[in-house]
Amino acid sequence: MLPEVAFGLVLRQLRLERGLTQADLEGDDIMERSYISRVESGRTQICLRGILHLAEKLQLTPAELMAAVSEKMHR
Repeated sequence: MLPEVAFGLVLRQLRLERGLTQADLEGDDIMERSYISRVESGRTQICLRGILHLAEKLQLTPAELMAAVSEKMHR
């Protein structure tokens, strides 16, 4: 599985588990709802700044978020 696809699947799963909307994950100038939608669908690669932002919004460490992505990629 491609990393961007795995990241998107994990992001969507974690967001839904927490009862959050894409709008809840919005933030600074790079993190708009439409961008989050593209990330979740695997259509765009996320930058480091985005990973850090989303991990904080999901109340995870970046390492925890990326470990979940790595696990998804290797299933």
